[in-house]
Amino acid sequence: MMTRQKEFKKFCRELFQFLEKEYYCSVTIQEDYLGVFITYQNKSTAVRVSYENREGGVFVLFSKLIGGKVSQYPVFLKPETRIYSFYLDDIVSSQSSAEANKQKAHNENESTELFNKLYYYSIMTKKYANNILLGDFKIFLKLEVIVKKRAGII
Repeated sequence: MMTRQKEFKKFCRELFQFLEKEYYCSVTIQEDYLGVFITYQNKSTAVRVSYENREGGVFVLFSKLIGGKVSQYPVFLKPETRIYSFYLDDIVSSQSSAEANKQKAHNENESTELFNKLYYYSIMTKKYANNILLGDFKIFLKLEVIVKKRAGII
């Protein structure tokens, strides 16, 4: 029987393989007590797909590379803080409220649900993150405002 982390790695590598083939991303995999983190990175963008034990689910984070490296996601936000990483859920909802409303809670503890969530995220990545993967980060300015408003700092 495959562990949840092994299933996640298998499904993720299968469903996000297009990032390697179409966007020339290299892949790194990190596993620790927090979960499994698979990062796809090309010359401009990093996409971290994670299965996080503590946070309870699957997450996809897009980051603009600064000096060829992923900037740390800020722990404390201030109005002047620049944000260079955003979650796919925010990217999708900023472009399509209909798609955002389709996303429903999944139980990632079930193999089928884990696959379905990763499948959904791979389709949404193809549909809504093409420009980001090609190095066009204009949407990040809009996303920064959304995140800061949600945090109550602007």
